[in-house]
Amino acid sequence: SFVYFHENQFEYPKTKQQHPGIDAQMVSLYSALAADQIVFNSTFNRISFLTGVEKLLNKLPDQVPRGIVHLMDQSSPVIPVPLDRNVFKPLSTHEKPDQFTLVWNHRWEYDKAPERLYSALCRVKAKGIQFKLRILGKSFRNQPEIFQRIKSEFSDQIINFGFIKHRRQYLAVLRASHVVISTAIHDFQGLSVLEAVAAGCIPLVPNRLAYPEFLPQSYCYDSQINVPWLEAHALCERIIEIATHHHNGDLPTVPDVSHLSWERLKHDYQDQLESLVSHTSSTRSF
Repeated sequence: SFVYFHENQFEYPKTKQQHPGIDAQMVSLYSALAADQIVFNSTFNRISFLTGVEKLLNKLPDQVPRGIVHLMDQSSPVIPVPLDRNVFKPLSTHEKPDQFTLVWNHRWEYDKAPERLYSALCRVKAKGIQFKLRILGKSFRNQPEIFQRIKSEFSDQIINFGFIKHRRQYLAVLRASHVVISTAIHDFQGLSVLEAVAAGCIPLVPNRLAYPEFLPQSYCYDSQINVPWLEAHALCERIIEIATHHHNGDLPTVPDVSHLSWERLKHDYQDQLESLVSHTSSTRSF
């Protein structure tokens, strides 16, 4: 069997209101042990999973089999979730708008730290920087109240606010933005950011989680996960820096993420699956 971990039950923010219990963690562990091959979407996911398993096993009673973490460590490659080819293909010859535009495209939940976004935007606005804003993503019944403050206090800047149902329209919105922002404190690959980058956005992401694996350091602002106001300040400074470049007509280049396309990654998936089939066939007894 082949198990693909695009997230794990061990790495969650300490402030999570519904922290996963040991049962969820044990299910993840059992799934990994039952598999012939396990694959992770990022090194961050892989390391946090293995570290979490080791800590969990150290808490359990005696008679825990030795070498479990080492066994999984030896057979757990990293293959990212691929980006759809339509993300890279321009829908038209549409150019970026003249107005400097920021997009934040995540689930509307606490682990994406929208409060840090709000704080950074307030600082940018106070500096007199002109910008437009797109707040995208799926909302839920208990969404953070900060979204209503953003909607109210940045009504003059907001172009889009909420979930965009149609994929084609969503991609067009990404292509019409200059900068994609993440403030996440919980992300195992950052697909929404990577899609925006593939669509032509300059990323501004915290220097933590899986982001440094996929994006150059120059696009990662200082991570201060335990000091939100300081991190918001770091993000603000980077936004102002890029806004200045935009005003001068010399925006930074968008990083190349074509190595994350399905065309590039499909061979890695194929090799893993073929290796698994070959191994199980050679060890099967009749």
